Amino acid sequence: MTLLTRQEMEQKLGQLFPPKQATGLTELLDNFRELEVQRAADTRELKQGLTALTAETKKLAEAQRQTTERLTEFGQRVDERFASLAAAQQQTDKGLTRLDQAMEMLTQAQQRTEGQLAELGKAITELSKSQLRTEDRLGNVSKMVTSLGNTIGFSLEEFVAALLPPYLERHWNISGLTLERRYFDLGGGRWEEVDLFGAGLRDGHTVTVLAECRTTLGGSEVRRLADKLEAVAVALGDREVVRVIVAMNIHPTAEEAAKEISILLIPYSRINRERA
Repeated sequence: MTLLTRQEMEQKLGQLFPPKQATGLTELLDNFRELEVQRAADTRELKQGLTALTAETKKLAEAQRQTTERLTEFGQRVDERFASLAAAQQQTDKGLTRLDQAMEMLTQAQQRTEGQLAELGKAITELSKSQLRTEDRLGNVSKMVTSLGNTIGFSLEEFVAALLPPYLERHWNISGLTLERRYFDLGGGRWEEVDLFGAGLRDGHTVTVLAECRTTLGGSEVRRLADKLEAVAVALGDREVVRVIVAMNIHPTAEEAAKEISILLIPYSRINRERA
């Protein structure tokens, strides 16, 4: 699943749900992802949690669809009953000589209609209770997803900050590296935030590492991050800079883009496996 901004998630869910529900589901998805990262230290557990959330969302969507179908069915029944009543009334108007019989038919039809309306009222009451239960579930899951959305990025950065330095030391001969979030002044009132920044040594020379962390990554995002890190590298001056992107789910287009622009792309699962 691609990590979307709140606006992007709300736009996508808006294609499937009414605006109010799309907004609720957007908040819901933000919280649920954060909780799953707290409960899972590796990629597999996180993906299982996100899969479970997707299945639950589909179940809720299916329940909503069934509710809509039931309401439509009840509406059709009411229309049919009122049509039957109108036909009985027309027969009454035409058969004045059979007034007593027509009135009896009308009374019986009215009784049936009232009984059906009572049944409809009970059904609507049950649907209202079901809707309240659904809203309660959505509220609970929304809190979970909001919590997940608030911490998933920072949790991934914390993991990468701990696991990336030894990986770079083994494979890129960069030692003494400590990583932390940093803001850079690019001039003209423009500031740029980098997920992880640090300096280490390679062959006796100082090497600066600029790293970005993503749960999912495509080609367009690789190019955007490359432009961002290039602007920061220029602001750093003559330093030797290594640009790195660590991602959990890497699309083939991201790998192609990384090769084209010569940026170091590392799967999170790889550095996580090598931590032992």
